[in-house]
Order: sequence, then structure tokens, then C-alpha cells
Amino acid sequence: MAFVALCLLAVVLFVTRDTHRAGISLRPKTTETSVSGPYYQQGMACWAAGDYIQAEENLLLALEEARREKSDAELETAEVMQKLGALYLSKQQYSKSCEFLTSAYVAFQKRLAFKMG
Repeated sequence: MAFVALCLLAVVLFVTRDTHRAGISLRPKTTETSVSGPYYQQGMACWAAGDYIQAEENLLLALEEARREKSDAELETAEVMQKLGALYLSKQQYSKSCEFLTSAYVAFQKRLAFKMG
């Protein structure tokens, strides 16, 4: 009986390892991302107030600012792109939304795969 349990445990660990390498995991993958730039903060405040035009301008400036930064710029850029994608989605500008959300997804996926692998 103990042998069967050990074999079953070995199979589960083997499958879990391979699925984890393939990007499938039972554990949630998270990353801490905070954008502290003033343009980002202003953009989010304008968005919350319903001023989409000003929010878009500030978030685009925040995106430029995040791309210039050297430390952890990839995650900050992805976070700003995700917010811009959501903003464009709320404005029903689907092609722009898809572009930004896809770029953010790719950046987050690369970063999470790097952290996990």
C-alpha cells in the first residue's frame, strides 16, 4: 500500500512539474507591480472622475515615462499598458484596447515565466 502511495505521489509531482514548465499551474501566479509616477497617478484620478481624455493623455505620458526607466521598467510598462487597454475598452475603442492588452499580457507572461522558471 505504501509503495502505491509513493508511486502515485511521484506521478503527481512529475505531472505538476511538467505542467508548471508549460505555464499551467495550480498555484496562482502573481507579481507586485506599482507605478508611482505622477502621470500614472493623475491618469488614474482623472479616469475615476470620468475625464477619459485627460486620463488617456496622462496614461500615455506615464507609458513613455515607464519605458525610459531602468529599474523594473518592464512590469511598470505592462501595468500602464493594461490600464490603457482597459481605458480604451471602456471608450469602446476595441482595436487600441486589444493592442495594449495583448502587449501587457505578453510582458506579464514573460516576466512571470522568468520568475517561475
